[in-house]
Amino acid sequence: GNCQDCLKDIHFRNSELHREYDCPHMADCYYCKYAYKYASEIVYALRWFGNILNKKELDVLSVGCGPCTDLAGIDFLRNTGELQINKLNYVGVDPLDKVWGHIWNDVQNCYEGVNIFPQDIFQYLYYLVQSNWVPDLIIFQYVFSDMCKNSDKGQILEFINDMANFI
Repeated sequence: GNCQDCLKDIHFRNSELHREYDCPHMADCYYCKYAYKYASEIVYALRWFGNILNKKELDVLSVGCGPCTDLAGIDFLRNTGELQINKLNYVGVDPLDKVWGHIWNDVQNCYEGVNIFPQDIFQYLYYLVQSNWVPDLIIFQYVFSDMCKNSDKGQILEFINDMANFI
């Protein structure tokens, strides 16, 4: 009945409900509330990496892409002329297609070169290794904080080791 309360519970675990990102209405509320904040984090981060800003083609892997706020940040830099890319290949990986799917449809209709895979990164990582695709930029969208809340130490170390091997 109140998306703000549900988001607060997810972020701060304030109740016994133990909510997850499980509702498209909550996803809309999340996007409206946090899109500028999370997109601007990517803008500020990318400004530190001149070699990325000067690339003509940019391959991005967004782990835990959610509603693709990182793509909004990349798009902002592209529109202001700070990012010089002619071609963007954006691969988003997130298992919550029932939550973010309607936003992903809008994103894929607005941008060329965007592919979103509704999978757990553990499953997708195996595919990545086999494909020999190497991104220029890997963005972790609050993956580690979520893992700390929802995974045990062994799973986290396995993920880090698998990502390190991929890199």
